[in-house]
Amino acid sequence: MRPPPITGIIELDSWLNDIWKYIELCSCKIATGTYTGNAAATQATTGVGFQPRLLIIDYPATAGTQMGIKNDQMGTKAKIIHSTSGYYEDDHIISLDSDGFTVGDGTGGVANVMNVNAVTYTYVCFG
Repeated sequence: MRPPPITGIIELDSWLNDIWKYIELCSCKIATGTYTGNAAATQATTGVGFQPRLLIIDYPATAGTQMGIKNDQMGTKAKIIHSTSGYYEDDHIISLDSDGFTVGDGTGGVANVMNVNAVTYTYVCFG
């Protein structure tokens, strides 16, 4: 069953609708978890149990909603969504790996939002 739309964040709601279409059309694997940022250039998260085709990471920012989204068609970029805007950048979610994913320090973009030291992130992987 689909959740109700998120009001006030049109771009995020559009992405979530795309995700629900994907889930409804296929029998897919889903894994959830957390990781703690370390501010390194790269940090791998393993133990997902499959190679994700879609990854959503929630950044618990004090300034509002922030998410990172990457699918297996995005190449080197990831979609970073703030409460008021969104952009594609390198070095946030670097790769979708055979048993998890790798995040970076955001040096190819505006700022480090997916690997801030001592911040606990929540993720959902779809495969």
